Amino acid sequence: MTLSQLAESGSGFLPPCVPAPTVQLRPRQEQALVALFRRFSQGVRQPLVVLPTGVGKTIYAGNVSGRFRRTLFLVHRGELMDQTVRMYERLFPGEKVGRIHGSAHDVTDDFRFVVGMIPTIASRLKAKPGEKYYLDPNAFDLVCVDEAHHSAADTWRRVAEYFQPAMRLGLSATPERADGAPLNHIFSEIVYQCGIPEVVAERLLVPPDVRRIKTNVFLGKVRTSSGDFSADQLDTAVNIPERNQLVVDRYLELAGDGKNGGYRKGVVFCVSIDHAQKIAELFQEAGIAADAVWGDDPDRAEKLRRLRDGELTVLCNSMILTEGWDEPSVSCCVLARPTMSRSLYVQMIGRALRLYPGKKDALIIDFVDNAGKHSLTTAWAFFGDPEKQEQARKGDGKRREPHARDIDPDVAFDNYAALGGRLNLYTFAEKVSILRLPPEVESAPFGSQAWHAESATAQQRQILSTNGYDVTTTDWTKGQAQYVIETFPPTAKQTFMLLAYGYDVFTRHWIRKEVDRALADAKFRGVKPDWQRVAKFIPNYRAMWEK
Repeated sequence: MTLSQLAESGSGFLPPCVPAPTVQLRPRQEQALVALFRRFSQGVRQPLVVLPTGVGKTIYAGNVSGRFRRTLFLVHRGELMDQTVRMYERLFPGEKVGRIHGSAHDVTDDFRFVVGMIPTIASRLKAKPGEKYYLDPNAFDLVCVDEAHHSAADTWRRVAEYFQPAMRLGLSATPERADGAPLNHIFSEIVYQCGIPEVVAERLLVPPDVRRIKTNVFLGKVRTSSGDFSADQLDTAVNIPERNQLVVDRYLELAGDGKNGGYRKGVVFCVSIDHAQKIAELFQEAGIAADAVWGDDPDRAEKLRRLRDGELTVLCNSMILTEGWDEPSVSCCVLARPTMSRSLYVQMIGRALRLYPGKKDALIIDFVDNAGKHSLTTAWAFFGDPEKQEQARKGDGKRREPHARDIDPDVAFDNYAALGGRLNLYTFAEKVSILRLPPEVESAPFGSQAWHAESATAQQRQILSTNGYDVTTTDWTKGQAQYVIETFPPTAKQTFMLLAYGYDVFTRHWIRKEVDRALADAKFRGVKPDWQRVAKFIPNYRAMWEK
């Protein structure tokens, strides 16, 4: 069904006498628009739309805005504000586009579209009617929350819930927060969703040429916080000379563009400012025009301009180019920062996938270390074909898997100097096939049960806090807490029970949700627990059980 057919169906989804923009939408954008307003006409007032970076979320939002009297578009970065203002000015010439940022407070009725910085708005919520910075909670018919996966923060929620629009629309490339929890604390339903593999197949993004670079750098002792690696400990593990040089060497080996000996324009994602600076220096020593950039870098805008204009070939960044930055000429993305977060992985690889004249593909160089007990989000998990993965493991006789004996993880992590400042680093590269799309992954649950929206219990908050999750400035509901806790590794008692029922607990990474299903299935099949098996492998398990 098209938009015009939906309008003619009498669903009443268009507010009266409000002209929509005449910009031609791509099929995916129109499908998302139809799905949005169909559910809106059926009573869904807090929808979430999931579209990958590069598909046109901002243009999509502009088309949604054109069907409402007044819109407030919420952003959290200056680059996003400037891009959004330009979008509205282009789509609606002659309309006034206001800002809420710094000293600007453009909230009068003659501003049909207003783009507001969330921190600025949060600081003005207590203003009273008649005061300079007062915000009328009923002033806007549509509130768009860009990069909605950040809505975990209490500030975001207070801002979003302050306003009382006809529709609160969330836009994101991933339907979950950075810590892995679903966004059902602020949005009621995912009304439309598509992922990177689908839009690549439809040629809305360039195809990725993914190379997975395996190393034996050990991450098993790196602590986690809020669902991903602790940045300080991760920096200690990976910001070492051999691995940093490997990043540069693999770029030089793989990223030649075939034009007079040149190289692809690329961005490198690093763990810290120091990590970015050290890798940038190695690029410079190799003759590549490179620099490092970070959040409060005073030369940030100038460095981004130099990359855009081709004065720089590579820009190494400390986690600031993951969103709100659009440079489609970039055709290489180097993931020097391992992550467990799917949402972060999506944001990083999306920087290189945008369409651009003459750009045939995007080279993704994905560094995969020895994760130990952790489960990395990698190219295999995101794009990979399991059959191709197995073939790659067998190798060609010249490559081999790194072995644990190649490096003592305790020495490598705790006392790098004990190795004489040298790491015996083994590595090899694999090409990841995306000939087949991966199986559909179950979306983050937007629970329909009333208890899902209730505040998390003290026990749930304690478990989350113990595992490094923010329970002070982040809102948690019972449903969100349960969803995240189910992704934790099993407890000791659960591990003993799995072993007793005959499950592999030595080579298989389990999460608690899988444990619950496995144990329930074993009981349903009438399997009896064999505690002698547990005692054989873990003789002192009874004492550990009592603890």
